[in-house]
Amino acid sequence: MKNTHNFKSWKLGCINIRSGKEKSEGAKMYAVAKEIDRLGITVCCLQEVRYRNNDKRTISLPSGAEYDFIWSGPKRRRDNGVGFLVKVDRNIVAEEPDTQDPQVIAMNINIYGFKTRLVNAYSPTNTDGSSGQKDDFYRKVRKACVSTSKNHKLIVAGDFNAITSVVLKNSHFNCTSIIEDLVCNDNGSRLKQFCRSNKLSMIQTYFDVDISKRYTWFSNDGKTKRVLDY
Repeated sequence: MKNTHNFKSWKLGCINIRSGKEKSEGAKMYAVAKEIDRLGITVCCLQEVRYRNNDKRTISLPSGAEYDFIWSGPKRRRDNGVGFLVKVDRNIVAEEPDTQDPQVIAMNINIYGFKTRLVNAYSPTNTDGSSGQKDDFYRKVRKACVSTSKNHKLIVAGDFNAITSVVLKNSHFNCTSIIEDLVCNDNGSRLKQFCRSNKLSMIQTYFDVDISKRYTWFSNDGKTKRVLDY
């Protein structure tokens, strides 16, 4: 008997949306959902959602697609906030988030048979965040990475406000790599240490593109360019 295997491709996205005022937040999230549907994204991690509390709602689009919007934010202030947009599909089963914090949200999700532990994080900025705040943030992320379920692949995504030049090297950054890094801020060092201590690879360094195309930020002066966030 011939063995056959069916593989279903899917896309994971990550966007800092910088949501607007409360009166327009619904329209902003609808626009984001519409765009990720156009791009064919199955699950999208969101930062700077700026919705209060923890909740969930379904967004219906003209294409007929629907996305579950799941978020976690502060109880009173409208800042920080993280969330997920998950395409509604009978073959996608997302459990309730077991970690919900304005900076870290995590859940187990089965996407077309692929079981993953998805952690979405939003780091304090390099300049505004104190050492204590950054330590607390990474404690939360490490705790969120621990799953009681077996056979789940761990994916950590988000906005880490990190600067490091490892992505500009012709090498893959994993938990054992030692790469000369001439441009690295404190957040960048913390991110690399987090990857090493948790035996994680930095996927952004795996893109097979020209070095000139790996920059993610350009100054208005037309000269200054950096690789940010991760």
